[in-house]
Amino acid sequence: MADLRAVEPARLAEWFGKLGLELHDKSRGISDDPVSNVWERKSVGEQETFEEDSLDPGFVLGRARALAAEVFRRFAAEGFLELRTVTVTVRFTGFVTVSRSRTTTVPQRSLAELEAEATRLLEPFFDARENPKRKKIRLIGVRVEKLGRPDEAGIAPRAHAPVPRPSRPRPRTPQPRWSRRHSSGSGETGDESALDRVYRDDHYDRDRLGCSPRRQRRLGPCREDDAGPSPGGPRFGAPCNQGCLVISVQEAIRVVGV
Repeated sequence: MADLRAVEPARLAEWFGKLGLELHDKSRGISDDPVSNVWERKSVGEQETFEEDSLDPGFVLGRARALAAEVFRRFAAEGFLELRTVTVTVRFTGFVTVSRSRTTTVPQRSLAELEAEATRLLEPFFDARENPKRKKIRLIGVRVEKLGRPDEAGIAPRAHAPVPRPSRPRPRTPQPRWSRRHSSGSGETGDESALDRVYRDDHYDRDRLGCSPRRQRRLGPCREDDAGPSPGGPRFGAPCNQGCLVISVQEAIRVVGV
């Protein structure tokens, strides 16, 4: 900035034309623009980074439609009625990022139009048109621009149909290598890992295979033959007649592998 201020206006005008004179004034804090604290949004956009890079059109386009729904929800909440430019961003493995956009002559006013335009812009990234090396996609984004409000469009304001907030996929978490279908004693059933079961029941007896202290307080102690005949006592993982899961802490940790 100091170097810019040191250049004579005539030299800046010679180099940059009219813009040179504007640069001369702005470098010195001179401007005739009115001061205002009103800020008008120019675009609305959303991006999503995938947990795993993918080139599956069904997955990528499905996430693009979810992003478009969230963009349209925010677009409508801001009081806008129409848009003319849709931009999609794609980041490949290796962080190469490409953007493609399209501006329509006829304004778009519905979520269906936005989803169709975003899909149309993304489809070339699954073939040789935009992705000849078949690189997987790491990130996608959807953005709308050239926004119009009802008064700018010359029509009476109207409310958009409510757009539900799109659901995001749950992050995948590693699952234990062993789980089983069990009965809780109350007739309810569900899938639960052995280690979760141990923690939920305030730990099992560390000295022998058997039911948890909580279960014993509620239903009384289990008998050794409740788990059925097996050499050396109850079988690991076998349910007793009271619906308990016969397991010890040591066995659960060994099987789950933590």
